Amino acid sequence: MENDEVYRYKSNLLKQHQVAVWRNHDYIHRHQPDGVVSDVADRLGWANYHNAANGIAAIPGTSLKSLIGHAKKQLEIETLRYIGDLSQTCRKVLLMPGAAGGRRQIQAMSKEQPDVLICGEIAEWETAEYVRDARTKGQQLSLIVLGHIASEEPGSAYMARWLQKKIPDMPVTHVPAGNSLSFL
Repeated sequence: MENDEVYRYKSNLLKQHQVAVWRNHDYIHRHQPDGVVSDVADRLGWANYHNAANGIAAIPGTSLKSLIGHAKKQLEIETLRYIGDLSQTCRKVLLMPGAAGGRRQIQAMSKEQPDVLICGEIAEWETAEYVRDARTKGQQLSLIVLGHIASEEPGSAYMARWLQKKIPDMPVTHVPAGNSLSFL
């Protein structure tokens, strides 16, 4: 991309301000437990409810509407998407932030039988349609889509804290990405 004008602009800006960028997107997922998933669970107040092995958070019963409001507030997300009955009671939450992919999401929902999947992003023609089909069949399955960046933002903050502990003399700053999209 050396000949791309946007790439050159950003590269020159970083050089001018002597900024080093460490893209740790994949590395953080190798932490045990996964740094993104564990920090999302922590921010949701579910550290004691979440099983990292299967992704299930067994939470006290709450309505889907309340769960959506809780996720928006705790994860500082202005808008999100969902499928489901807002009055449905949710107790068993499958937490899959980021981009797990439709096949993994569907396999996990089939195996774990959650009340709701909370994920980062979906392939709309896979995960969303599976949830709609399950609901048509009579299953009480809902879906909350946080957005990829919004669902991984806690993991980026976690990584900044982790890095600061490892290299205490080096200044480390987490710069929230925010949402790159606008909504009407």
